[in-house]
Amino acid sequence: NGKGSVAVMLHGALRASGRRAGLYTSPHLVTPRERIVIGDRMIGPEDFADAALAVRRAAARLGETPTYFEAFTAMAFHAFRESGVETASVEVGMGGRLDATNCLPSPLVGVVTNISLEHTRYLGRTLASVAMEKAGIARRGRPLVTAASQPVVLAALAQVCEARGARLVRVTPEVVSRIRARSSPPSLAGEHQIVNAACAWVAGRLAGLPAAAVRQGILAAKWPGRLEQGSWRGRRIILDGAHNLAGIQALARWLSPSVTLIFGVMRDKPVVPMLLN
Repeated sequence: NGKGSVAVMLHGALRASGRRAGLYTSPHLVTPRERIVIGDRMIGPEDFADAALAVRRAAARLGETPTYFEAFTAMAFHAFRESGVETASVEVGMGGRLDATNCLPSPLVGVVTNISLEHTRYLGRTLASVAMEKAGIARRGRPLVTAASQPVVLAALAQVCEARGARLVRVTPEVVSRIRARSSPPSLAGEHQIVNAACAWVAGRLAGLPAAAVRQGILAAKWPGRLEQGSWRGRRIILDGAHNLAGIQALARWLSPSVTLIFGVMRDKPVVPMLLN
C-alpha cells in the first residue's frame, strides 16, 4: 500500500526539479491512458495507439504473447523513450522480483513503502515471503528505502539487500516525525500519507533531487481514489480504493464512526476481517 502515492509524489518532485519526467502507475480508474503520464498530462490517444502498435509488432517478431500488464509496461517505456523522458517514476504492479517493471537495469532508488499480506497466491503466505518478493527491485550499489517496521519484514529486506549488494535505508518513526514538523502535510489526506511522504522525501533526496523540489512534489500531489472527497445531492462523498486489510485499517482510522458505507471487494480478499475494521 502507498506505492502509487509515493510514485506520484516523486513524479512531482522530478518535474519541480526541471526534469522531463514520466510516471507509470496501475491500475487505472476511468481510462487506461491514466497509467502513462508524461509531464503533467496522461498520454494522448494517438501516442497511446502508436505505443500499443509498437509493442504488438515487437511481440510478433519475438513470437511472444505478453500479459496485459507486460504489454502496458512496454508501452509506457516506449512512450517515455519517444517523448524524451529523462527520469521516470515507475510503480510496480503486484510484486517486485518477477514484476514486468523490474526489467529496469539500474534505477536510482527503490522504495518498498510497507509490507502486508496481499496476493498471497503469488507472493507467498507469510510477511517474510512477501517482503522477499517485494525486495526483488533492489539493485547493487543502490539504496532501497522502506517504512516497514515489522522485525520479520526488516530481516527479509536486509537479507535480500545484502545478497544483492544494495543498501537498506529505513524510514523510522523519528524520520516521519521530522518530516511532519519541517514541512506542511501532503495534499493527500490521511495519517498514512505522512508516512508515504516521508518515503518520498528520503527517496527523492537519495536520488539527488533538491529539497525544495521534493517538498513541492509532496505538497502538490493529487491522486484520485485515495480518500477523495466530493459531493452528491448535498451529501459529502468519500471515495477510497483500499483493497486489503492494511488499507482498510488505514481508511477506518480516518473515517467518522457514523459514516454510511458502500463496500465492494473481490471474493479472494478477507471480506469479514475487512468489514470488522
